[in-house]
Amino acid sequence: MVNRDLKEERHHGDISLPVSCYRIEPVYSTGLTELECHWHDEMELFKVKRGTVRVRCGSDYLEARAGEMVFFNSGELHAAQPLDQQELNCAAVVFRPEMLCGDENDIARRKYVAPVLEGKLHPRRVTRPGAPGENQALACFDRVM
Repeated sequence: MVNRDLKEERHHGDISLPVSCYRIEPVYSTGLTELECHWHDEMELFKVKRGTVRVRCGSDYLEARAGEMVFFNSGELHAAQPLDQQELNCAAVVFRPEMLCGDENDIARRKYVAPVLEGKLHPRRVTRPGAPGENQALACFDRVM
């Protein structure tokens, strides 16, 4: 059960391009010390730019280090706090799941997107530099940003 009070009401993107990119860096923020616990209907890719961050994903907690990317599913409660009293330094791409597929007859929707949204298929939670496929995913994220 998702706490409706923690739903983020901000619209990410618009009808023509339902995606938004965010940079949370000390140079842009005024000492933002954490990403408060919230959820939204969109999926999110969250990449740590510097330091180490304690991340909440649903009821799980993990650490993500500089260069690592975390996946948050649609409707999933999430938050992030930098460790060692550092300012938050990260980037995020927030997008409608429909960006990944076509209509209900699309094979990508049936085989991958719908099962992820339904909690039946679990993508890698943290993408770490090193493995060829993971390096490619991280490079794609950087190009989007």
